[in-house]
This record gives sequence, structure tokens and C-alpha cells, in this order.
Amino acid sequence: MIVRTHPQVGYDIVKSIEFPWPVGQIILQHHERMDTSGYPQGLRGSQILIFGSLA
Repeated sequence: MIVRTHPQVGYDIVKSIEFPWPVGQIILQHHERMDTSGYPQGLRGSQILIFGSLA
């Protein structure tokens, strides 16, 4: 499903670009949820960057 893959696609596009912030990880984590119900990695709580949870 394309909706579930767009964080990974976005990450793949920017991962080789240098930013002063963890932009790639923010893109990758922007649909993660504190209870692991998010995607694409199913991260929990402190595993999610604060910027990822704000995006």
C-alpha cells in the first residue's frame, strides 16, 4: 500500500543529503506512534525522535 510506504520513500530520497538536523529520520518516523501502532518501523516511546512525533 503506497500510503504505508511513503515515509520510507521520502527517507530514501533525502538520506544522502547532509542537513544540520536529522531530516531523514524525521521523515521516516513521522507516522510512528507512542504505542507502536504507527508505521513503518513500529517504534515505541523514546525510540521516536521528538521531531518525528511533532511532524
